Amino acid sequence: MSEHEKPLSILLVEDSANDEALLVSILEREGLRFTHNRVFNAEGFMAQLERGGWDLVISDYNLPAFSAEDVLEILSAHADDMPCIIISGFIGEETAVALMKAGACDFVPKSNLSRLVPAIRREAAEAAMRREKRSIQKSLDHKEMLLSSIILTLGEGLVVTDEYGEVLFINPEAERLLGWRQDEVIGRNLHDTIHLQQVDGSSYPQQECLIDQFTRQGASYRSDNEIFVRKDGSRFDAACIATPVVEEGRVVSIITAFQDVSLRKQAERELLESRQQYRALSNFLQTVREEERTRIARELHDELGQALTALKMDASWIMHRLTEQQPELVVKTDKMLSLIDSTVDSMRRIAANLRPGLLDDLGLAAAAEWLLDECRERTGIRYVLNIGEEDFALDASLSTTIFRILQEAVTNVTRHAKAKAIEVELRGEGDEMVLVVSDDGIGFDPQILSIQRKSFGLLGMRERVKSLGGQFELSSRPGHGTQLRIHLPITADQA
Repeated sequence: MSEHEKPLSILLVEDSANDEALLVSILEREGLRFTHNRVFNAEGFMAQLERGGWDLVISDYNLPAFSAEDVLEILSAHADDMPCIIISGFIGEETAVALMKAGACDFVPKSNLSRLVPAIRREAAEAAMRREKRSIQKSLDHKEMLLSSIILTLGEGLVVTDEYGEVLFINPEAERLLGWRQDEVIGRNLHDTIHLQQVDGSSYPQQECLIDQFTRQGASYRSDNEIFVRKDGSRFDAACIATPVVEEGRVVSIITAFQDVSLRKQAERELLESRQQYRALSNFLQTVREEERTRIARELHDELGQALTALKMDASWIMHRLTEQQPELVVKTDKMLSLIDSTVDSMRRIAANLRPGLLDDLGLAAAAEWLLDECRERTGIRYVLNIGEEDFALDASLSTTIFRILQEAVTNVTRHAKAKAIEVELRGEGDEMVLVVSDDGIGFDPQILSIQRKSFGLLGMRERVKSLGGQFELSSRPGHGTQLRIHLPITADQA
């Protein structure tokens, strides 16, 4: 025993103080660190056992009032794991065997007390090991009970299979979700029992099952897009995590936890359907709006334009017939002609804003250049327009969508960016049209913008792009300008 180890507590059953002193001297001479107490009758022995804290008992065999058999009987009833060493002058072999069967750990004759210290150390060490083992086992039992309780009350289905996929265990929640009792499903192949269908309802073999493929390689598999089949044949959407248990480099079992996510999946499908309906409605409204703008622009140009032209011709006719003797009429008619010209310009501007004739007559590139020219004349913001060499023979719908997005982007720049220059790039890229609008303005934090302000302009642009299956990217930083990038697919009939 090292100096740092706790001294042994020895309970000595001995009626002779001289024999006690002899034993103590022998133990001390052998370097044993210990404390002890001596008792010589049953009452004292029981009192010390109840006090506790003893590592072992050393008992003299020959006590007139309290024999070694009495000691062993009390230990058996009240402290059966307490090691007890018997010492005696001489006893027969049969008596020694009987004492050992009664619970004595060792027998040391008084003629060979040199064996006592090794016996004490051995028995104390073994007793300590037994106590440690009991403590560990108690802890394991507690953890096993806790784990069992967790598994039984877990809100997720839990299935344990062997390395071949045969079911070893399912918890009550798995029984409820699958409709199988544990005794019915034990030994069945998990894939063939509950996982034999894909999302589209088609069957597939186990070797194509991703859960099986991942776990056989020792990797975990996670998915929220699985279809499990109940005992009655009904299906449900499942989210699962499959984790292999690997021992010495070999998969020995797989633990699969799963949940029924049918309600969530149904909500997601309904949300997706609602979004699709919203986008279809949005596209329809955009189409109706463009058609109405086109109609109004055409009526402004054709009907109001013709009326203003006729009015100007009549006013000009009157002007040519007035004489110098009618100065007031000349001035009045001249103002009328100027007002007609101003009205014609306003009408053309309104009609162009409603639906630029260039977009229908000369195409997207010409309309984009006109829009940027108008912006420069109105605000003084310089622009650079880079147009690819591709033939932009797009259909009216796609051309209109791109033009309206560009128009909204330019409007946002003039209203909010405090920019000095705009750069616009329009090009074809494979089967996509790409529009990039950049400015050198003050920029912004997109996250703060989405929280603080209802940016319906950006939302409208994003929805236009998404409804056509495109990509919408907006990047900006305070003090570093803003860039808008969209990709829109060109269908076969738009090429």
